[in-house]
Amino acid sequence: MKRIVAIMAIALLVGIPFVVSQSTGVPFLSVSYSFSPQEIEPGDKVNLVVTITNKGTEYARDVKFDLLSNLYVKFEKSTFKFQVIGPGDSVQFSVPFKVLTSVDTSVFTIFYEIDYKSGTSESTQTIAGGIPVQLKKQATLEITSIESKGDLRPGGNVELKLTLTNKGSGTAKHTIVSLDLTNVPFAPLSTGSELVVGDLQPSESKVVTFNLSIDESADVSVYQVPVTITYEDELNNEKTKTSYVGIKVSGDAEFFIGIEETSNMITGGIGEVSLTIANVGETPAKYLTVYVNSSRLRPIYTSYYIGTLDPDDYETIDLRFDLSAVTPGVYPVKIFLEYKDPYNNQKIVEKTVNLKVGLQNVTRTNGKWSWIIVAMVLVVIYFKKKSIKKLFRKG
Repeated sequence: MKRIVAIMAIALLVGIPFVVSQSTGVPFLSVSYSFSPQEIEPGDKVNLVVTITNKGTEYARDVKFDLLSNLYVKFEKSTFKFQVIGPGDSVQFSVPFKVLTSVDTSVFTIFYEIDYKSGTSESTQTIAGGIPVQLKKQATLEITSIESKGDLRPGGNVELKLTLTNKGSGTAKHTIVSLDLTNVPFAPLSTGSELVVGDLQPSESKVVTFNLSIDESADVSVYQVPVTITYEDELNNEKTKTSYVGIKVSGDAEFFIGIEETSNMITGGIGEVSLTIANVGETPAKYLTVYVNSSRLRPIYTSYYIGTLDPDDYETIDLRFDLSAVTPGVYPVKIFLEYKDPYNNQKIVEKTVNLKVGLQNVTRTNGKWSWIIVAMVLVVIYFKKKSIKKLFRKG
């Protein structure tokens, strides 16, 4: 010791520089991490943010961070290199990876190794560790099919079938499906408005069937019915989801045509015929236009626009025919009724009326035939409605 002190004193006296090299510590590398997103499901793309901190008192150089191969994830990059991490310093980097959809476990570990050299040492040291990954297997319930059948007219019954599918990665437990019928013209029959489905495993589907009656006052329209799905996830947390299904109430216009009165239906003249057209169906006939066609009688006017003809309502149109080249007899006349239904579909209905042409003048029918025709129309409407109601009650 006395010899070393003496040498240092001589060096100081003669001005010779010197370096005393002695290791005062070692690097100590620690790893911290975070995930984005924090909740991870099978099939997700994830960013693993890794921070390496040197908590030692010596610098670490030629640092290499390696991710080991893994059965559950696919890395975009698995090796990361850094020249130096000084004492108290940190480096941070992002590791993109994708969780495979085939993962059948809820927890797995991403293993890594860190190689580095301590200070001026040329020997490589290795440390190893693992990053646990917690998967959240979330159930995702969707209505994948809607089917409604039956007598879908006002006063009828409908069978509503819903297919419920779990498109998530977790199990949906104690699943219940319920219909909110508060503001729609439907009422539950034998099934009620709430059905217990039970558990649905990932990719599993179940069909629930509701039997409903349609109110007689329902309009012909598509009604949106709220459907509430309640279930528990794998951690027993209650989940609720509301969707909407459409139920289409059907119906159509139906026409009754009667001859109200005729005048001058003789050969060589201009004949006149008044027709009563009544809508005995369930829906309005919109933009109703009547077309007249005959192979023997020559209509002077071939089209008549009525507009909207509501259910239980009727209109009268006056037809005129040129009978100058017509011999006496009974002739069929085609009546085409073109209209749009409540869903804006174009429709055409064909009817036939038989008109008699004579040799001598047939005087205009008096008023009694007018009210007889109207009475007949009302009777047809009454019995039609009555028979439909009896049919609905039987159903």
